[in-house]
Amino acid sequence: MSRIPLPPGFNDFARELESHRRSLSPRPPALDRYPTFVRVCVVFFGLLVGWGAFHATELLAEQAVLAENGVVAQAEVVEVDHGAPVVRFTAADGTEVTAPAHGEHTADSSLSPNIVYLPDAPEQVALTEYRWPLWPWAIPFGLLLVGVLVVQHRGGVRAGWFRRRVRVLRWGPPGEGPAWRKSLPWTTAAAALLVTGAVLYALPLLGLGNGAVPLWLCGVGAALGVYGLALGVRALYLHAEHAPVHRAPRMFWPLPRWPVYLALVAGVLVPGALFFLFILFSPLLPDGERGHGTAEIVDYECVRSERTCSFRLTVEYEAEGLPYRGTVRVFERVVAEGLIREAEVPVSWDRSDPSDVRWEKR
Repeated sequence: MSRIPLPPGFNDFARELESHRRSLSPRPPALDRYPTFVRVCVVFFGLLVGWGAFHATELLAEQAVLAENGVVAQAEVVEVDHGAPVVRFTAADGTEVTAPAHGEHTADSSLSPNIVYLPDAPEQVALTEYRWPLWPWAIPFGLLLVGVLVVQHRGGVRAGWFRRRVRVLRWGPPGEGPAWRKSLPWTTAAAALLVTGAVLYALPLLGLGNGAVPLWLCGVGAALGVYGLALGVRALYLHAEHAPVHRAPRMFWPLPRWPVYLALVAGVLVPGALFFLFILFSPLLPDGERGHGTAEIVDYECVRSERTCSFRLTVEYEAEGLPYRGTVRVFERVVAEGLIREAEVPVSWDRSDPSDVRWEKR
């Protein structure tokens, strides 16, 4: 045993963390590598963060550029494509432009709305009254909460560091050379991924005005940042396992169990349950007044399940004096194939929101 003085409650705290680890897995931990499920979680989480970062950055970047450099003009709604208006307007240089606009169009919306567009890229258009979605701002807060959970949890990064330092404190380092030799390759790889991720994320934003660098690089950079942090944790653990201990590792305040359960319930179970209830009971909700007609099938997709597939039919129809484009689902394969051969399908739509279109059995 080491003669390093220990603060009060140190042994009890160390036993509590070790007990929590053993409750998850009775086998000794593999200190020099991640368990397979952790690797899978890191890869999946990196892809998820990259996907979210790309779409959030794309939306926020377009919003910022339109707010800073946009020009206001009056347009005419010529079509509605899956709820979004397709507008026609004359740009400042006299060019007539037809492009989909950010926004929504219902039966009560104006057919001559005000829009804002970019003079250098007039196909980037938004209705002036459009309220941009707020979900991109939820991503940083979500990552912050995940970071706090990963670091401060009883089985998190700080707990892993503490347990490894306690082992070295009690039994001494393994004596396999300097600690930096063990952690240097992983530290180098982590630093390289973090720097590369930061550069890839920043490059599209620096060239935002001319669009010379594609925005999808932001997603790649965010994913590389996650993988860099994961390799950094591994380097930290290797250093903790091999570096001599000169003072007792500092105790910390682990997250109580209730915030973890609350985050699980609020972030996963409640949204999942609400989505399930919506899918289950939405057919039972009363419909408003509906219009009826026949739509032309312009495209289709077979969505395969275990033994069969349902069809998504992209249709074009006219409602309230405007051409509309939308998607209807047909679950019976034989019926769908017959409709595709005929190239038309009977549909109904909500008169207050004609983009709400459904296949109508006859």
